[in-house]
Formats: sequence, structure tokens, C-alpha cells
Amino acid sequence: IKFYILFTFSTFVFGKNQLAEVKEVEYYKIYKRYSDSDLDKAYKAIEISYNLSKKNKNTKLLAKATYGLGYCYYLYEKDSLSEVYMDEASNYAKKVNDIETLSKALNIKGSLYNYKNQKKKALKYFHESVKYSSKDVKLSNNTADVLSNIANIYVTENDTINALRYYHDAIKIQKKNKQKKSISNTYNSLGVLYMNSDQDSALYYINNALVLSKKNKLENKLVNKYLNIGIIYLNF
Repeated sequence: IKFYILFTFSTFVFGKNQLAEVKEVEYYKIYKRYSDSDLDKAYKAIEISYNLSKKNKNTKLLAKATYGLGYCYYLYEKDSLSEVYMDEASNYAKKVNDIETLSKALNIKGSLYNYKNQKKKALKYFHESVKYSSKDVKLSNNTADVLSNIANIYVTENDTINALRYYHDAIKIQKKNKQKKSISNTYNSLGVLYMNSDQDSALYYINNALVLSKKNKLENKLVNKYLNIGIIYLNF
């Protein structure tokens, strides 16, 4: 009889822990679903996932939830809060060897320092992000995005050689992995780079960006590309 009671009790406890983890994961899934379409809904979901993960000491999910919370603050333009959570997410990610979360957190950190006009620190975090994401082919999208971010910094520093190098490195990865949305953005950036110096190259890249946006129904990306084409004709 004693054995039966103990067995039943331990099953009940295990079930309760499982239920808690299910709730954490479900709220995290809601955040993922709405992170690019409904920021307020995504924030509410990830905040609950974060609090549950912390309460239940689920470090694996906590790394992702902490990043999610920091990402929401990043989109809300609350940079100080975003940085705090990105640092926390990086620490959790290192503990559980979550390379994806770590590389994404470092990318956001780089962007935050770029906004502060601290280019050297921004480059430091961007290069660190690439170091981790380049270890896994599944993270090639992050790698390409970060390479474009590095190129953008070199553009602002008037270092055309390095800017072109990193843009083309990004495009190689994007083409290999058929990241059409990302290729369109990088082509647009290349077009902008040539906007004041080479009309043919500028038009070539921005027209390619425009074609990709149309093919992939990225209507929200069309306006700036049409504007860029107009500016090229005005410049020349």
C-alpha cells in the first residue's frame, strides 16, 4: 500500500512539472507567432513565458524567453532595457550552449551600440555573433544579416572596400540558402552604396531588389526601392 501511495504521488508531481513547462512553451510560441505582426501581443506572451521559466528554473527556455523580452524592448526602442535582457539572455544561452540565441543576442547588442554611434563596440559584437552562428548552417540567415550590418557600418565610415566585401559575403550565403527577402534587402543596400558614384551599378542592384520584392510579394518593401530609383535619376 505504501509503495502504491508513493508511486501515485511521484506521478502527480511529474505531471505538474510537465504542465508548467507546457505553459512556458505555449506562451513562447504565441510570442513567436506575433513578434513580427502584433508587438503588444508578443510582449505579453513572452513576459509570461519569461516569468514562468524563471520560476521553474527552466534555463533552456529561459534563454530564449529572455532574448524574446529583450527583442520586444528593442522594437519598442527601449534600448537600455533591451541591452539588460540581451546580456541576461547571452549568459543563459552560454550555460545551455544555445548558439542560436547567443548569436542573435549579440547581433542586437551590436545594433544597440551602432545606434549609440559606438562603431568599434558594435563591430565587436557583430563579429562575435558571426563567430557563433557560422558554426551552424541552420543559422545562416543570422550570419548573413550580421554581415550586412557590418557592411552598413563601413558604409557610414566611407570604407567602400570593406562594405562591398561584407555585402557580397552576405549575398553568397543568402543565395545558397534561398533567402530571397534578405537578398532583396542586401541588393537595395548595394544600390544605395553606388547611388552617388555609379548610376549603372546603383540601378542594377536596386532593380534586382525590386524584382525580388515583387516576386515574393513584399509590398511593404517596394516604396523605398522606388524612391531610391528616383533619387538615382535625380543624382545623375
